[in-house]
Amino acid sequence: MSRNVLMVSDVVHAYRADEVLQGVSITVAPGEVHCLLGPSGSGKSTLLRLIAGLETLRHGSIEIDDDVVSSASIHVPPERRAIGFVFQDFALFPHLNVRRNVLFGMPSGSARQRRETADALLRNVGMRDFATAMPHTLSGGQQQRVALVRALARRPSVMLLDEPFSGLDGRLREEVREPTLEVLRAAKVATLMVTHDPHEAMAVADRISILRAGRILQSGTPTELYEQPRSREAAQIFGRVNSWAGTVQVGIVRTPWGAVEVPGLDDDAAVEILVRPEAIQVEAAPSGAGTESLATVDAVVPEGALSRLVLRFDDGSIFEALDFAHAGWRSEQAVVVSVPREAVTVVPAV
Repeated sequence: MSRNVLMVSDVVHAYRADEVLQGVSITVAPGEVHCLLGPSGSGKSTLLRLIAGLETLRHGSIEIDDDVVSSASIHVPPERRAIGFVFQDFALFPHLNVRRNVLFGMPSGSARQRRETADALLRNVGMRDFATAMPHTLSGGQQQRVALVRALARRPSVMLLDEPFSGLDGRLREEVREPTLEVLRAAKVATLMVTHDPHEAMAVADRISILRAGRILQSGTPTELYEQPRSREAAQIFGRVNSWAGTVQVGIVRTPWGAVEVPGLDDDAAVEILVRPEAIQVEAAPSGAGTESLATVDAVVPEGALSRLVLRFDDGSIFEALDFAHAGWRSEQAVVVSVPREAVTVVPAV
């Protein structure tokens, strides 16, 4: 098996004059869950349709199992691609029972073999006892599992999931999501899952690609995207981030809490310093504390298990920090702020 089952390379797509995808490239490995994260209109569903063969590609290429299935000169029809597709609304056939939904599109074989395979797949997701039930009698979570099994019955190399859990309430979403993705990982299926929810992407993905206005902002593991964003826009997707605009001088950038070393950057380069609130360390200011790292607590905002501190530096800049210990900070209290260098990300200024 190829190292990357799915390879999307430099895909450009437009509807009339509107360019929907602009040079998109992603790869998905066997058994990997890769989340395509972006808001409505960013091009997520269009990319899935191109991979599935429901749209004709004009530029770039799409490979599945090392075979080109889409390019400017090649278009393999959907039924000949090794893909499964689970839509947001599940799209079960309402006139077929659960077993017959699964049998639809299953590779050829004897009736007995196909029935046994269908029942085995249903058993894997806890739906064997519902084999003769009609779709309208099932809960949303049950319908989702049947839709997954129907897609798996095609023995796909790639599974495409278009917001598959968005129609379920919060508790049920988590109960259904984990076993569903575990089935796909166990089957070594390369899974590309569309979501607009960054918390869901962080919770389930092995890798995430952030799609904005038809372009990939950044791809990486959840940890890489959270701790090493390449832009303020990418950082803000996953939660609050403090930003400070500065200029490189002799390998450092001056910030309200002190100098930050930025080796390798040219003098006068405009940059942004990004720091997550949880990385900011706050201590009560002793008498005679240096003004460079001195700040004042503007507000203390309780947020359940922690408190959010709004800090104001002498130059007027505002930063946020998190207090997990409920240390009893009060408004107008003077504090000293420090930030470990490893918690600082430096990106080019926009």
